[in-house]
Amino acid sequence: MSQQQPEMNMSRTPLAPKPMLPPAQNNPLTPKRLLRVQQQELIVINSDSECDSECEGETNYGDQSVYIVDMDVEKENVPEQSPKVVDEDLIITFSQRANVLPHARYDCPVHPFQPTEVKKVPIHKNFLTCEQCYCYICDKPALQCAMWTVTEVCHCNSHKNNDYWRGLRDVKLLGFLRYFDITLCEMDTRFREAEVMLGSFTVELAKEYSFFMRSSVVYTHNYTPVYECVWTFLNKADGQEDKAAAVMRLGAAMRFMAHTQPAGPSISHCPKASATTAKVLLIERVIAAVQQQMVLADFDHVFSGKLNCFYQVKIPLPSPLMWRLKMRYWNDPLLVSVLRGQNVSGVQGKGAKKDTLYEELPVILLRVQYLQKHYRYRELYRYLRVVLCAGVSSAELTRFQEVTDFIPLYMCWTAEFAEAISQFSTSSRRCPTLRLTPFFFRLYLHILETGTAPVLDAELPTQATLATAKWEKIIGAEPQLHTRLVVLSLRVMKIQKAIYSDSSCWEALLSMVNTPRDTPVPLEKPSALYLQDARMMVRHELNKGLHMDNICVPAALVAMYPRQGLLLMMTEALAMRITNSLLVPAIPVVNTFKDNEWAFQWLCDSLMSYSPDAYLSFMKGLLQELQSASIPTAAVLHDATNAVCACGKICKSNKGLRTHQRSSGCKDGDVSGTAQTSAANASSQWLLPHPLSYYYPSLSVNINMTH
Repeated sequence: MSQQQPEMNMSRTPLAPKPMLPPAQNNPLTPKRLLRVQQQELIVINSDSECDSECEGETNYGDQSVYIVDMDVEKENVPEQSPKVVDEDLIITFSQRANVLPHARYDCPVHPFQPTEVKKVPIHKNFLTCEQCYCYICDKPALQCAMWTVTEVCHCNSHKNNDYWRGLRDVKLLGFLRYFDITLCEMDTRFREAEVMLGSFTVELAKEYSFFMRSSVVYTHNYTPVYECVWTFLNKADGQEDKAAAVMRLGAAMRFMAHTQPAGPSISHCPKASATTAKVLLIERVIAAVQQQMVLADFDHVFSGKLNCFYQVKIPLPSPLMWRLKMRYWNDPLLVSVLRGQNVSGVQGKGAKKDTLYEELPVILLRVQYLQKHYRYRELYRYLRVVLCAGVSSAELTRFQEVTDFIPLYMCWTAEFAEAISQFSTSSRRCPTLRLTPFFFRLYLHILETGTAPVLDAELPTQATLATAKWEKIIGAEPQLHTRLVVLSLRVMKIQKAIYSDSSCWEALLSMVNTPRDTPVPLEKPSALYLQDARMMVRHELNKGLHMDNICVPAALVAMYPRQGLLLMMTEALAMRITNSLLVPAIPVVNTFKDNEWAFQWLCDSLMSYSPDAYLSFMKGLLQELQSASIPTAAVLHDATNAVCACGKICKSNKGLRTHQRSSGCKDGDVSGTAQTSAANASSQWLLPHPLSYYYPSLSVNINMTH
């Protein structure tokens, strides 16, 4: 008790009569005070202060010790006792015999026990018991032990200091769990329940297997009942706690893997009917479940080591299946060094001690799932960059590549945008650009532009889950400059033709450079001299060749007009794309230019300079898209001397137009004349000079931009 608490609450309970003590003046042990503060306990305050004997009525609590003595006895049955001085520091004021608690027979305080290794007959008086004696072997009251005095196995002689009795106790209490080297200290309710279920399963399985093995000339051996018995037990194991479930699965595997197929007729068309094929199905399920537990349940290395020793020694597995269960623990030195970024090669040691990070595809997928679930994205992409898949089939290797293609996505979640971008330019076999789809191209473009990313759930990401995922801000991420994104996009398009041909990818790119998110206003039209010089610069840069590293944004292009320069470079690249093949659908791409009409004029001029036929095909396809969308007065061409069919055909006169329609079967009517757009759609029309007006001065086009 400290000096800050000098008062004791001794008035809560009426004081009981004080125990008999010598007077203070005659007590050689003074200063001591014995205070009763409750009827059920004694508090002895022992002080070494010299002033205690001098100050009557006062108590010094400076260096005192408090002793609480339980008094849970019936006071009337306890005779009063005189104090007994043991030594100069201890005085006994009260004592009674302790209650006898449950104990093993060899610890009985009532009946002496004679240790012995004899198990045939009771020795001395070892068979005598008190009410609290327990059997060491059965772990239950001795009076309930059926083997207490049975000849050859006298449990009354058992004790903990003999190997035989300890082994017999382990067999009795641990049962099947002794094969896993599980100790009694580790035994809990879940393990006991698992052991009971394993015991019942063993009996039932033995009956089914015995019926399957019966020999008869006319009997057809059918393993299906045995298979269903094991399958039902494995279903029960799925509902248990992780450690208990692992013990039940491997225990069942130990039993059924010892089965053999007897000679005689069998059902060949059913894999479950043969012990040989049915065991493969069952062990595949067991291995898959144990693999999942070893990774996701994160067992401690001690328990994992016990499982490892069990299936290597007790289960007769073929070498390929045995290798599948030899997984690295999470505390494996090589795996830990890779996750921490200390090892970037996945190789450790040299010569005979060389260790390479090889893992089965199911294990790789489970590790990815575990790390992703716990948001450990940095460790995840470090692991995927170096791990090697031990699979040999093409399907496994393809699946492994699909997983490694998400390395840039995990890098983005750690705000390492520069590292993510570099992954698309690497020349390694794991470069995701070779397998990049238009969907993921748009996904990465949006992530790098906005600094946000889709939230990943516990499952492996797919296009379906990412398309509906919620987007969140990446902590510490800075959106990338458009210059860098344009260069990245052009390099990817040089490699991946699917992205180069996809209209939605061009729409995403042109939307980014036409209307930047930070300043969503139309861009100012550059000077004519700049437009002339810019055309030569961007054509020279885009025509360098197919080597992706050769593409860059000229400094002179973005020196005076940085945003306009990027827009012109992408517009020129689009013109080259349309020249090579028709762009479908074209309306969404054209609609990105609605705020920058001068850029669309640039596109039309570039198309006419490359190929007038490509330009006419582009316009024809655009008009057909508008008509198929049922847009009224989608395109209106005015021409005093020429006539243009809805299919895009330019005729010299209306007569020539009608001749063309009869021969080609066009029935949409001509789009020449004085047809005007309705007033309802007039406000949504985007009117641009048609580039053909350079060659046909009276020709213009009016395109609806609302769709």
